[in-house]
Amino acid sequence: MALGHEAAIVGDSRQARDAFVDAAKLSPGDERIAYQLGRAYEELGERPNAVREYCRFLALAPQSSDAADVRARIAALAAPAGSSAAADPAGAAFKAGVGHLDQRRWREAADAFGRVIQTLPRAAEAYYDRGLAFVALDQRDDAVRDLEQYLAIRPSAEDQVHVRAQIDALRKPTWSASTALLTGILVPGLGQVYTARPWIGLGVAAVAGTSLALALHSTEEDVVREFPFPPGFPEPSYKDTITVTKHPYYAAGIAVFATLTLGAAFEAARYARRSHAPVVKPDIRPAARVGSLELFSPDVIPTRRGLGVRWAGRIALPQAGN
Repeated sequence: MALGHEAAIVGDSRQARDAFVDAAKLSPGDERIAYQLGRAYEELGERPNAVREYCRFLALAPQSSDAADVRARIAALAAPAGSSAAADPAGAAFKAGVGHLDQRRWREAADAFGRVIQTLPRAAEAYYDRGLAFVALDQRDDAVRDLEQYLAIRPSAEDQVHVRAQIDALRKPTWSASTALLTGILVPGLGQVYTARPWIGLGVAAVAGTSLALALHSTEEDVVREFPFPPGFPEPSYKDTITVTKHPYYAAGIAVFATLTLGAAFEAARYARRSHAPVVKPDIRPAARVGSLELFSPDVIPTRRGLGVRWAGRIALPQAGN
């Protein structure tokens, strides 16, 4: 089953089918294997085999929470092969939603999966995928509701630990990056207070206030200066002692105050922006193995010029003495 799931994750439906076939031979009474094998057959377009496995699933678990979804899939698969997409509106909407997700059209994806849910209220995958779309749209309450519904329909889901971690992350408070930046610029440390870190904000305010006080600190000093006489006087100039007010720390104090204020404001904005990124990566298992080499699925990462793809692998090095 683990090999089948890994193959399904990377889109290798044939390898997933073969792995689930082997699993079904080892444990013919496991309804979960029957369901996953039916999904693999469905992905490959092997409609009779998919119907057979779905029917076996219903025979093994007729009262399962997925039974309604499986019956709808059977009805769609039993339709004539040349029938139009209108005969299977839920399947067409689900495929459209997946396409929208791949192209990062989050609103269209959420709407497509919503149509699936209207037709198949027990379709767990539709709730999960719509939850992902809501996460990307930063509709956190809607995402939590859909992910919780996914777990309610499929309480024994293999990824339940990851989904629960995602829900916990979505429930954490969020802040506006622009508000954090503006408040931090107006009052030093207020951005940290706004993002629920009052002690850091008080520290920033104290240091900024001290530097501003030093900048405004003044001293009086007696200075002897020479002043010119108007034309016609016998002496060209005369000397006198005057009191001068000086600010010895003005430049350094203003520099520290401005640097600290702007730096703290941008830090608060960055902290607030990170609060809107609740994605929690699950425990990553290798997608494929070639001898001692383990290959992982590619990651899409942001770069300065857009997006990049990163491939990762791992190889076990021989231990000393072996």
